[in-house]
Amino acid sequence: MSRYAHGEVQAKEYQRKALTIAGSWGITPQLLELLDEDWLMANHKSAKKRIRRNESFEEINRDRRSRIRTFIKKVESAIAKGDEGAAREALKMAQPEMHRGVTKGIFHKNTMSRKLSRLSARIKGLAA
Repeated sequence: MSRYAHGEVQAKEYQRKALTIAGSWGITPQLLELLDEDWLMANHKSAKKRIRRNESFEEINRDRRSRIRTFIKKVESAIAKGDEGAAREALKMAQPEMHRGVTKGIFHKNTMSRKLSRLSARIKGLAA
């Protein structure tokens, strides 16, 4: 366990994942101990590149998801305050971001449609 640079917890998590993968492949835990940790790594140049690209896209998508959620929270906070004008303006700003998240594949289109519909209904309820 000491050869893992990320500490004891990460080492145990890695070991648990490796055992799960090994079990699904029919590899016994004893055999897994004999294998080096590099047996899970990519060997082809294209596969290594794909891993790098996936990591960068993961970071980009995480930022986009966070940005969209922030826009939604702004709308919800305006609704909670009871300020209809601010809520409408916040929704006007959030709507393109939410649709962009669908276009980029971060959220499912039905999920965003449902959220937009519910936010719109709540804003409409403020006017009444």
